[in-house]
Amino acid sequence: MKKYFRFVAIATLVLAAGLITIQSCKKEQRTLSSTQTVQNLITHPENIEDMDAYLKGFGEKMLNSKDDAMLTIEEASWHLTAYQNFCFGDADKNRIGMVYEENEYIIPVSNGKVALADLGNLFNISKKDILAFYKSVNQNNKKIMYVLSEIAENGTTKIKTAVSYTEESKYYYFDFEDEWAYREFCDSVFPNPNGYTCKDEAPVVLKAKMYQFGPSPLCVPYNQRQYYTNIAQISPISGVFVPTRIFYCQTCTSNMTLDSDDMCFYLDSYLGLLVENTPNGKEPLDCDVVGFYGHPESPNMPKPIYHVLYFTYGTPTGTQLDPILN
Repeated sequence: MKKYFRFVAIATLVLAAGLITIQSCKKEQRTLSSTQTVQNLITHPENIEDMDAYLKGFGEKMLNSKDDAMLTIEEASWHLTAYQNFCFGDADKNRIGMVYEENEYIIPVSNGKVALADLGNLFNISKKDILAFYKSVNQNNKKIMYVLSEIAENGTTKIKTAVSYTEESKYYYFDFEDEWAYREFCDSVFPNPNGYTCKDEAPVVLKAKMYQFGPSPLCVPYNQRQYYTNIAQISPISGVFVPTRIFYCQTCTSNMTLDSDDMCFYLDSYLGLLVENTPNGKEPLDCDVVGFYGHPESPNMPKPIYHVLYFTYGTPTGTQLDPILN
């Protein structure tokens, strides 16, 4: 396939795991009961051969725990996220959009460890919020794409739920032998004759089109429900510059616009970055394009307009079990 890529001379994007800004947010503080003894109950993710069986068994232990077994914060975060996705996740290969909610909770942490019983209580409380959000989404063909839970050292726990919607065929790397056909295609995808402002309009439209034309996961048979574990969010490290295909315009004004040809190029390039940066064994779940005006290193330097990309990836697992949505 032809890849309509052009390299920008100055750009900013270094990918690293990190937390991204949530589009819609609801925060509630809740305190759970506490226990303190240590007991090793878990298997490291790389040693799990049957993910379904392991997570089912772990969930039964967690939800029925009455002893003082505990997990490290890292183990607790991984297992809670994996079990939530085992229960609720139903990844849509044909998604064209996503909506989000983030809830905040408090779970006791003792010497860097979390009680298994407290983790079970947190799961039960967060389950109500996850399902309430899913039911509140007014979209066709909605599914819970993923849940991501992160427990901080002080016990603050952020649980992000992403719900996808609708179906549409997808591809990436636009392949056109005929230049006029390519231009007609771009005009149809980006029909605004006035163009799209770099900082505000273009990121929103590009993100929506990345859902529409982005790659579909291929690792799990289509007739199986798919959920994700090992979810990682990739975001830039501030102040580090590398040559890349990210949009970066050092001389642009804040109201500069991108025409359909520019938008088509950046859509193609951003999809390429999404695919090329996919970690081994993982698939793209989510993406975001954010526009900025100003220099990321120093306010005294020239003020460019630039886009920053945020990608989310996960390891797919297929299951014949139905998601828990009631």
